Amino acid sequence: MTPLELDDALDAMELAARASGNLDPAPGLITVQSDHWISVLGAVRAKAATLADGLRHREIKIEIAKTNPTVVLTRVDAGDRSAPYRVCCQGPDRMSEAPKPERPSSWIWTSSKPWPASRRPSRKK
Repeated sequence: MTPLELDDALDAMELAARASGNLDPAPGLITVQSDHWISVLGAVRAKAATLADGLRHREIKIEIAKTNPTVVLTRVDAGDRSAPYRVCCQGPDRMSEAPKPERPSSWIWTSSKPWPASRRPSRKK
């Protein structure tokens, strides 16, 4: 499976979920064999917002393991393995579940002022 084939599969599953009006046929989990991830699917823009969320592509959890087949499972097939589920079926008639958790503001340096001298790392030679 190439990144383009992955996106096509996700699009088809999201369309099926929109058409049926429930989230059962929506994409629930992407399982990838580790060698395939390294050689092909590593080009997918996947990110991890938090450790609990794990690695995600288009807000769908990715599970990478040597014994995994490379497939996209529906939410029914994935069960709790992909929880917590995030936004699904982007579009005008968007279906969604729990909103994405926000990062605490303490994680982000928001001031335009430089770091206080007491907090700067020392540059000892």
